[in-house]
Amino acid sequence: MSETPTPNPVALITGASRGIGRGIAIELARTGHDVVANYCGSLAGAEETARLSRDAAAGNGHDVRVEVCQGFVGVDADRRRLID
Repeated sequence: MSETPTPNPVALITGASRGIGRGIAIELARTGHDVVANYCGSLAGAEETARLSRDAAAGNGHDVRVEVCQGFVGVDADRRRLID
């Protein structure tokens, strides 16, 4: 009988489309975290973060899930969507 694999820890990274947020998302994926990459305005930047995160994880032997989610954390409805 095979064991059910342990799910990856999940990290929600705000501002993940660039700068420090991008760096954090990539490093967490590299260590085996699934990532929700939040962005406010740059879908292309967030998609690039997702690609770089998946590549970093794979390069370190991890299979991770990376989702991109638009929203502004200052708006209640957006925060709720991020958590859902």
